Amino acid sequence: MTSLAPNLSKFLNEHLLRDQRVSPHTMASYSLAFEYFVAFAAKRLKTRPVRLMVEQLTVPLILDFLDGLEKERDNSVRTRNLRLVAIKSFFRYLEFRVPACLELAQQVHAIPEKRFDRGVVKSLALEEVQAILNAPDTRTANGVRDRAMLLLTYAAGLRVSELVGLKLEDLGHNLETVHVVGKGRRERVLPMWGIAKPLLREWLAIRQNGPDQHLFLNSRGRGMTRHGFAHRLEVHVTTASRTVPSLVGKQVSPHVLRHSCALHTLDAVDNDLRKVSMYLGHASLRSTETYVRGDPIERLRVLAARVPPQLRKGNFKRPSDPLMAMLGGLKRV
Repeated sequence: MTSLAPNLSKFLNEHLLRDQRVSPHTMASYSLAFEYFVAFAAKRLKTRPVRLMVEQLTVPLILDFLDGLEKERDNSVRTRNLRLVAIKSFFRYLEFRVPACLELAQQVHAIPEKRFDRGVVKSLALEEVQAILNAPDTRTANGVRDRAMLLLTYAAGLRVSELVGLKLEDLGHNLETVHVVGKGRRERVLPMWGIAKPLLREWLAIRQNGPDQHLFLNSRGRGMTRHGFAHRLEVHVTTASRTVPSLVGKQVSPHVLRHSCALHTLDAVDNDLRKVSMYLGHASLRSTETYVRGDPIERLRVLAARVPPQLRKGNFKRPSDPLMAMLGGLKRV
């Protein structure tokens, strides 16, 4: 039997952190996945987590865990699939280091991801974005910071992890550019909007000096967190909804600002997916194509370019058979 604890510790602390050099976000996601999974397995097998064996983590147990995420924790299918990715990654690590687990690893790899409906991406109209940007009270330090954060997130199409990960050193000379490290450690340098420069200068002028070099700090002088930014965005959406009623009831997450940037940029560059893909830091054009499905303007252009067929008005003859006439009459009731 193969003890789980030492192998899981090496996987997280050595393989992912040292060898793979995964991002802090990925590390947190994998750690949370195994925190839930180990707790579930220990409870199901009635043993302490430290006494769990890898061979006890069977496919039926994993499937029960994944189902429990949806039913008991009310997780989405996307989250369920992310937890499965973490588990598969661990077993991929084991199959090259613990031959006794090779057969089990192959069984785990065969677990399919659950399919789900891929809806149209949520985005905001320009007037809604403008209302949110105008919402912060710039008479306060938090308001100055929030307005700069919101504009930079929208203008550069940043993921929330990219925004909160920005350091002072990532700002180019005279605030002309911003250096962003995205998913898969893909780097990109984006030009700074002219309107963003004075907002950032206002924030930098009042930003407190300290050991933390993150660009945006919270009230405790530490780097802004993902949840902290999401909370500030929620506050300002509530304020903006008082002037723009269409925002009432909308779930505006940080990623919605990124989606809005993508759609507005797509329209500005005449639907050049390649340019939008490079701007957003996508690994491939397949990720960018989802915005075409959510762009009503592009669909109108396609519709306008089509020539509708010329149809001749038909002449339907009513049935002469009494039975058919009776059935047709019932259909029209």
